[in-house]
Amino acid sequence: MLAWLAALHPSVAVLTPAVDIEDEPGWHLLYFTAGGWQLSWHIHPRDRPLFKHVAVVAPSDPRAQWDGHTTPEKYTRITEHVRLLAAPTREPGDG
Repeated sequence: MLAWLAALHPSVAVLTPAVDIEDEPGWHLLYFTAGGWQLSWHIHPRDRPLFKHVAVVAPSDPRAQWDGHTTPEKYTRITEHVRLLAAPTREPGDG
């Protein structure tokens, strides 16, 4: 799912080596922006081939700087963005 979303929005997705996982090499972090909010996920080395289409940047790249969001905050951001995208359309005459 994450690889698909990154493919749909290549201008807002980057991968960087996960420097926070030192004991297991090959992990990456996916950073993605949706609705103006940063979202991020750790990508297991076995899943890395799914992300060949995503730009890989250095951990110092500005696009790969974690904004401090927690996992619950990330999913709140997703929920809010989905709510905005899925808002029902109004028909003419609905007031």
